Amino acid sequence: VIVDWSSDVPLESVLNDELLSRYGRTVRIVRVNNEEEFALTRAYNLGIAVACRSVIVRVDCDHLLDSDFVQIHSLPEEIGELENGMSSNHGAFYVGKSHPFVLPPSSLNQVRDGVVSTGVLVVRRSDFWEVGGYDERIQTFGYEFEDLCTRLEQRAGLHRFEVGLGRVSHLIHDVSEVQE
Repeated sequence: VIVDWSSDVPLESVLNDELLSRYGRTVRIVRVNNEEEFALTRAYNLGIAVACRSVIVRVDCDHLLDSDFVQIHSLPEEIGELENGMSSNHGAFYVGKSHPFVLPPSSLNQVRDGVVSTGVLVVRRSDFWEVGGYDERIQTFGYEFEDLCTRLEQRAGLHRFEVGLGRVSHLIHDVSEVQE
């Protein structure tokens, strides 16, 4: 799912042919109209709400995943009930993290050194919604992610594991574009 948050040029008109030729109808573009301010947590929750799989892999548009990323970061199928009455996949979710080292150059030669996978999340859909998803009151970059991870650990009883090193690349872009 790609969430288009009121972009000037609708992403569907730009990406539709490319997405259809590469992925068929497995990728959906959801557009939010008439929003003057970007609301990160609302966009994340919307994308996850319209996704149809039991496991969510949430990435930003500037992340590149290795072809075996999903296989390596799979979550157990078995779901059970925790002592606090919530359901769980018995303990796992994956998160990305910044690592202070230089990765080997990618084939695109556009990887920013030292920024690997911050913000990447692999979580069972039911666990995500059990803790209420992203807190939409939080509008500061970074805090929404740590808040969600803390709730997944403390309220759902899950264990946090880091995404495998070198499995996610981060494309270089002008950060000022994101903050405008």
